Amino acid sequence: MTDRAMITDPETFFAKGCGRCDRFATSDCSTMLWLPGLLALRRLCHDAGLTEVAKWGHPTYMHKGPQHRDPWRI
Repeated sequence: MTDRAMITDPETFFAKGCGRCDRFATSDCSTMLWLPGLLALRRLCHDAGLTEVAKWGHPTYMHKGPQHRDPWRI
């Protein structure tokens, strides 16, 4: 079993996964299997000017900042 904890930084999600299961930081992690598509979606979100934060173990993208509570999660 890999030492794991839910991620708090979006960079960790793209490097190792969300940290919520035993596949964290392994090649079997779903994040690693879907990484090319996730990175393409991330690029679109950044290009749209959305703010990236980590919530619930995943990158979350917000428009107009956290005070508006308008998150978009991939």
